[in-house]
Amino acid sequence: MFGGFVHVIYVVVLIMYINHTFLVQNAITFEEIMDIDPKLLHVDGGEKDTRIFPICDKYYMWAIAVCLIYPMIYDGTQLIK
Repeated sequence: MFGGFVHVIYVVVLIMYINHTFLVQNAITFEEIMDIDPKLLHVDGGEKDTRIFPICDKYYMWAIAVCLIYPMIYDGTQLIK
């Protein structure tokens, strides 16, 4: 029961994280976080990288990490027995 509960909590936290990071939060472009000379972007003839890098909320990351610790410990102790 406890393991199932932890998995349900993990799924809920993951859904909340994805919703917050990719739907609610304003995304930023690479120009806002990196100091890149615009002349160097096209040196190799490639296309300009316009991916969006969302800022990760540390509280969601901690909640996901805690939810993943139980399965890791549970599976690890099953191998030892």
